[in-house]
Amino acid sequence: MSFAVFGVSKELAQTQATKRLKAIEKAGVESAKKTVESWKFDRKLSKVDIAIKILSNIGEIPQEAYQNAFIELVAFYMNKLAPKQISPTYGNPKRCSEFIDIAKRYGVNKIKARQCIRKPDPKKPGRYRSEWCNVPAHLMR
Repeated sequence: MSFAVFGVSKELAQTQATKRLKAIEKAGVESAKKTVESWKFDRKLSKVDIAIKILSNIGEIPQEAYQNAFIELVAFYMNKLAPKQISPTYGNPKRCSEFIDIAKRYGVNKIKARQCIRKPDPKKPGRYRSEWCNVPAHLMR
């Protein structure tokens, strides 16, 4: 049996936020102007929207607006992204609980320990497939 810890790490969220902001900058001023024109009058602007609006007006995003948008996007992606395996595989679920304690200190979100279980493949008789299932709480102690 193998066990691993799944979660959303801050590094993954930062990578996604950087990609999003680079895509906004790469799209350019014309794209930003079209986006701003499509907004409704009473729209509440987020920090990312403010960065797009500044880009449409002056042609670049200032450092302060970029940082504010980046921080907002990281928080957004920490809640939106699907959990991925963030630990190596362990043979004991107690090691997963130790890893979870450490990961919580570094801001990992949606942390769960999972166990890799082999199940018969319904489409191919005689074959098995691996599947990650949540570890019962009594095993984590």
